[in-house]
Amino acid sequence: MFCVGAFLAAEPHWRAIQEQWTVRLAFDNIAYFRATDCKAVKGPFYNLRGKCGSLTLAMQAAADIRTDLEQILLAAHWIGFGLGIVIRDYNHVLKQIPETGFFFAKDHTVAAYSEMMYEVARSVRKNAPGHTVSFVIDASSCSAKITDALRAIKIIHSTIGTSIDTVTALDDKTHPPLQVADLISNIVKDSFLEWLKQGKPKYVPLDAKWLNHFQAIGTWDEAHMLHSFTKTLTSTRFGKGLLPSPPQPEMTKAQRKRMRREMVRTRLGSKPTGK
Repeated sequence: MFCVGAFLAAEPHWRAIQEQWTVRLAFDNIAYFRATDCKAVKGPFYNLRGKCGSLTLAMQAAADIRTDLEQILLAAHWIGFGLGIVIRDYNHVLKQIPETGFFFAKDHTVAAYSEMMYEVARSVRKNAPGHTVSFVIDASSCSAKITDALRAIKIIHSTIGTSIDTVTALDDKTHPPLQVADLISNIVKDSFLEWLKQGKPKYVPLDAKWLNHFQAIGTWDEAHMLHSFTKTLTSTRFGKGLLPSPPQPEMTKAQRKRMRREMVRTRLGSKPTGK
């Protein structure tokens, strides 16, 4: 699976969260927060092993730190977003129904971040008209892909794109808001895992204490992709050629005709099953 988490907040709330977050970590001499390091008591949390005298006590101390950080978030003003993709399902649908590639990115990482940034920008446009959102992401091997995804959104969804300003990649070790996003992503991951374990119920089983903060956690599996694809093909906008789609690789005129013919055939004839 591949999970993405994000949070949206105005600058004053970012600043307040950051100040409290930094003070709490400094109290135990923790340089920065990462959920996986916290759970395994490694990286910046490794010093707790010597301080506490045993791994068991160190794990409890790390868990207490995370609890305190969660309390900081629970008392602050922000909106959370999350998305989980079942990678096997995603790749299976693209392989079995090549026409879906006209609407879904080949790389699930791009698809996930595109959807996440779209939802954040859409929320800003709806709830704070006239404002724009500037995205801050972790500087990593995925940074270029995420930046490309943002450009694609502004092209594909030109209306929503007006609510998007910039995207900046920073070091999570020195930028607390990215550490907050890491914790939020971990919450999304745990909720998505539980959703899978419970047999994919209608709603993602998010811990009740977070319900007032998260706007939504989306789920992408085979059923979701096929539903979206079928709904798209039967839409009036698609029939009129008005539906935006991801930028496609350069194709010859014959290839474009064949692609269009295949999509129309799928729309009017066979039902996509993905099997």
